Amino acid sequence: MSQLPTSLIRVLILGDSPQASDVIAGLLEAEPGIVISISPTAYGEAARAIRQEEPDVIVILTDTLAAADPILVVEEVGNAAPSAAVIVLSGDNRYPTREFILAGARDHLEPPYERETLAASVRQVYQQERRRRERLAAILGVGVRQHRCRIITVHGAKG
Repeated sequence: MSQLPTSLIRVLILGDSPQASDVIAGLLEAEPGIVISISPTAYGEAARAIRQEEPDVIVILTDTLAAADPILVVEEVGNAAPSAAVIVLSGDNRYPTREFILAGARDHLEPPYERETLAASVRQVYQQERRRRERLAAILGVGVRQHRCRIITVHGAKG
């Protein structure tokens, strides 16, 4: 039996099909310790949802992407939410798991999507990301997620 997290896992589901997103949300909504939100993958809307929700795990439904390249979407989402773990759900065999992992995903699941498998993946990637942040915090001596820094660069007349 899987260990329940000590805090809630915030999951953001990104997909262009509300029906498909609702199906995936329905699989996870009964899981204790998991809070779900849904957003379209149109990049402006996805980026806005990522900033608002600050998810721990992002589930991307690549089969519902209109015309976007799924690999690029995974990369863009990873860049927009570097502290979130990304799970890709895809039945499209044109893109092997390795490509999604190299693009920044932590896991790649193929249909049929089952509640136990999806919930276990969410918990596993959440724990992996949490351990990674703890290691970084130990190295840097600060809390990685709590401290957001802004880099300001000033250029003079000579470059």
